[in-house]
Amino acid sequence: MTTKLSRREILKRIAVTGGSVPLVKAMGILGLAHVPEAAFSHDSAEGINPQQGAGKTVAIIGAGLSGLTAAYELSRRGYECHIFEADKRPKGRTFTVRPDGSADSWYQEVGREKEVCSFDEVDGPGSLYFEAGAGRIPSHHRNVLHYCREFNIPLESYIFGSRSNLVRSDSINNGKPVQLRHFKHNLRGYLAEMFRTADSSRLDGQISEEEKTRLLDALSKSFGELDNNYEYEGGSHAGYSVQPGAGNQPGELFKPFAFADLLKAEKIWNSQVYNDMRYYWQTSLMQPIGGIDNIAATFLRQPANNGKLVGNLVQLNTKVNSVYVNKTPGKVEITHQHVDHLGNPTGEAEELFVADYCVSTIAPSLLGKIDHDFDETFADALFTGVDNVHAGKVAWQSDRFWESDDYYIYGGISWTSDFISQIWYPSAGFHNKRGILTGAYVRAEVGTEFGEMTRKQRIAQSLEDGIRLHPELNPSHNPMYHDVSKAMTISWQNMPFRDGGWFTCSQEQRDNGYQTLLKGQNGTLFMGGDAMSYTPGWMEGAIAAGVMATNNVVKNTELSRQA
Repeated sequence: MTTKLSRREILKRIAVTGGSVPLVKAMGILGLAHVPEAAFSHDSAEGINPQQGAGKTVAIIGAGLSGLTAAYELSRRGYECHIFEADKRPKGRTFTVRPDGSADSWYQEVGREKEVCSFDEVDGPGSLYFEAGAGRIPSHHRNVLHYCREFNIPLESYIFGSRSNLVRSDSINNGKPVQLRHFKHNLRGYLAEMFRTADSSRLDGQISEEEKTRLLDALSKSFGELDNNYEYEGGSHAGYSVQPGAGNQPGELFKPFAFADLLKAEKIWNSQVYNDMRYYWQTSLMQPIGGIDNIAATFLRQPANNGKLVGNLVQLNTKVNSVYVNKTPGKVEITHQHVDHLGNPTGEAEELFVADYCVSTIAPSLLGKIDHDFDETFADALFTGVDNVHAGKVAWQSDRFWESDDYYIYGGISWTSDFISQIWYPSAGFHNKRGILTGAYVRAEVGTEFGEMTRKQRIAQSLEDGIRLHPELNPSHNPMYHDVSKAMTISWQNMPFRDGGWFTCSQEQRDNGYQTLLKGQNGTLFMGGDAMSYTPGWMEGAIAAGVMATNNVVKNTELSRQA
């Protein structure tokens, strides 16, 4: 005979057996108290109960970083995890494309020809690769860095911003590119002029006259490099057209642009010139040595249960066709089928898998397209809770002309008002013969247009815009500089088993559909993936959501056992 317990009785028993911490967690799950989720929470190995999930199975949909994180953390706690991945490769949108003949060396967008990486690694194996997805780590992405530290993944600097990088707009310098330092410090100089001549009476009563003088002098000299008449006539901050040398070679300063001309290049001064001041971008970020996918690859090598590795839990080319949370009380039933790399069934029969819990880390919209019996509110939120963002990239190999005396560019990003938006330079392998240029990185409406182009059109557009930054990219200029025949292009919304590059979410969505998704279904299905975070499109969001999903499974296991 089964005895049903009231919520009060459940809470009493949890308090007696576990104390206040599980009691508060349980109250949050039952909706009796607001328990904020920790932004960063990891148990030490000593604090983990390896029998916590004994006898419980978890079906994880998606073998990207979020799914791998959940599988790793749940396995450590004794859960039996099964990861179903429709793609031919794990690791999700951490996709480092290499010319090594592996599953990571090629891909095919739906309705397009296959793209195969054939970079010429003249500087040795591993010297050339294309980050088709994620590509960098800010210093405050603590979840990512936690696992890099735990797994001893070596990191190096990813140079986001170098003052030698270029900016380009038709509105300035007759459309010719300008060094970032030239544009930025010209702008600072004219702003300093404005500060100097502005009415400073607003500071009266807040600081003394002496402090006011020191402030204005600092803005004039250190910030704006004004002359003794407090006018901006250029300076060394903005750089040199002829570099200083030995003896009587003082160099020649760049001549300043007119303030009015700077203001005409609105896209540059309104966003691009300040990009390295954004919270999620910094002048110097980090990247794993040898490729961003080393993080996911290291997860795959971690121990799981029964002598297996996390990688052994992944079933590739296995597409989930249905998820039912109401057929069997306390269970989740899924059906899955073997498919090819484009998602076409290969002839094998559908199989049934029954689990105690399910963690979905795929795009919410993809989960919504699977057969299911979710409640109407949740099913609607899968399509309305977050929006998919279209995004794409182009990359090709090139001799490192940007490191020559013509440019002095070592890493970083050049920005343009043209279609391609930006060009990335490699942050490693300096002075190698060859490197990979990311010749376009587009998103949103431009990303949609990019996705509709053919491969040939994408490359042609990237070259047309890239030549405006670097004439060396013109094949007639010097065909030895690059090999466009080996270019790679990717449009994430066209990739099988994806609906875009990342996600965006308005405050209205956060307050409504997003909250619905966070609750999951029936205490047995929980959402993961970077869409379920405030850092969508970043590895940090994916890993943090994987940890969150782990916590949700563990909490509900505690509740079910107490009941």
